[in-house]
Amino acid sequence: MHFLNHTKLLTVKLACLALFYFVLVSEGLGQQQQIDTLNEIHQSVEQNSDQRQQDLQAQLIEFTGIISLQQKILEDLKAKLDQNPTQLTKIALEGQVAESEKILKNAKAAFESIVTGGLDLEHFKEVPDQSFDWQSDLIEIIQPIFQSLKDLTEQPRAIERIRKTIEFYHQNLSEIEDSILKIEEWSQAEVDLATRRQIQTIQKDWRERKAEAQRNLELFQLQLRNLQIRQESIWTSVWSAFGAFLTGRGLNLMLAVLATMAVWFGMRSVLRLMVPKENVDEFQTRSQYSRVLFYTYRILMMMASTSVFLIVLYSTGDWLLLGLTLLILAGIAIGLKKYLPQFLAEAKLLLNLGAVREGEMVTYEGVPWMVKSINIYSHLVNPVLEGGELRMPLSEMSQLISQPIADDEPWFSSNLNDYILLPDGTFGQVVIQTPEFVQIKSREMIRTFLVSDYLSLAIKNLSMGAFACVGSFGISLEHQEICLYLVPNAFERSIGLFIDQNGLQPFLEELSVEMSAIQLGSIQYLLYVRMKSPAAEHYWKILRIMQQACVATCNSEGWRVENPCMIFQAPPPDFPQK
Repeated sequence: MHFLNHTKLLTVKLACLALFYFVLVSEGLGQQQQIDTLNEIHQSVEQNSDQRQQDLQAQLIEFTGIISLQQKILEDLKAKLDQNPTQLTKIALEGQVAESEKILKNAKAAFESIVTGGLDLEHFKEVPDQSFDWQSDLIEIIQPIFQSLKDLTEQPRAIERIRKTIEFYHQNLSEIEDSILKIEEWSQAEVDLATRRQIQTIQKDWRERKAEAQRNLELFQLQLRNLQIRQESIWTSVWSAFGAFLTGRGLNLMLAVLATMAVWFGMRSVLRLMVPKENVDEFQTRSQYSRVLFYTYRILMMMASTSVFLIVLYSTGDWLLLGLTLLILAGIAIGLKKYLPQFLAEAKLLLNLGAVREGEMVTYEGVPWMVKSINIYSHLVNPVLEGGELRMPLSEMSQLISQPIADDEPWFSSNLNDYILLPDGTFGQVVIQTPEFVQIKSREMIRTFLVSDYLSLAIKNLSMGAFACVGSFGISLEHQEICLYLVPNAFERSIGLFIDQNGLQPFLEELSVEMSAIQLGSIQYLLYVRMKSPAAEHYWKILRIMQQACVATCNSEGWRVENPCMIFQAPPPDFPQK
């Protein structure tokens, strides 16, 4: 140790002399002054070196004497132990032997350190294997956290301790004074001389105890006043702590965050170069290998950013923030343990290997959706709904099952501006349909349905494919002779003529009139007209045209109308719908 101190002293002196030399040179000293200065430096170094060598020699001589003396003492002590001493003497001698061996060992180590040039001999000792104790390691990590919390409340806790101590001495003084009064009463009593002397001795001891308690009380009261004078206001303390945080841990935290963001966005930029034509947040590909590489790279981004954050805190030596970060990461890891099965299921979805695949269709709350992309928040679309886009978390996606999309797959029961027929006979046009609600315009009135209610209505969509208008018409039984051929042919020609006169002939697909029944003294005819979907808005008009044409035919032919129960209905369509 002495050798190391002399070495440090010599190094400091050399640095100071060298600095002095360069300052003189910078101020423009002449060459002779520089030479003189160098000579002085060399002389000083030689003098210091000689002095150091002499000190080391003196220390070696001193340690040699100590070693010789301790060896002689050890020999004497061991000789006494060999003489079979008593048990007490043996214990004392063994303690002296242990102490002497310790002194001898330290003296030899110091002597060897000086001779070897101040080499630390501890580096050459074999380090024993240490058992792993996670509890002690955890305590070592979180110790700076609790130490910082302890430092924040040190002054209030010190004041509280001193106040309790002052309260203790106040109570103690009160009890001491009561005891002294009782002792004084005994000192005035008539007792023998020996008893009086004993009482006086006790009285003196208690007075000294009172004086000592009084001094301690005054001392702690002084300490309390000093602490209260130095105690800052709450706002001053908060501001000081905030300033210390900004210049200390706040700066370290900012550096760590900036480094983390730099790594994250840097690696993200590289990812954009790797996937130039795709949105990095909604990467879509049918290649499983590409998806594996993509999400592996995203995981590496997270790991690299976290590692940089920890490395910056470690480099700045901020063990408090580092310990807090490690505790948070450990808590997250422990908390995610029970979510491991769900995490694996979601990982399969991200890799496009789960029950839901990109480019397929899922049904969510009764509405079909196309899976456009699978990500942390997957992107679902429905092309026939206004605002038909949905962002769904993986936890919800994992509960669904997708299926391939057919060529003529219907995405909803209706499209915008379609004409529909509700089960209650209401005819209307779809004016708004969103993922939440549908609005139907019927006779200048708007009816609003929730999507779930709308889908449960089993509507008839007249704008998909074709639709049929069905009616009935009756004539009297007196025309029985001509009811099978002449009457239906006349009705059919008349209905076709009326349809043509109203400009609906291009939309006509099928027209037929047939006798259907005889009831209530009349011959009933079934009127059937099949129209293309562009004529759906004329649904009620076509039904009226059918009746008007039949009445006009009866008037021109002189047939008697017998139609006691006229029924208009649209039976379930028997034609394919898209």
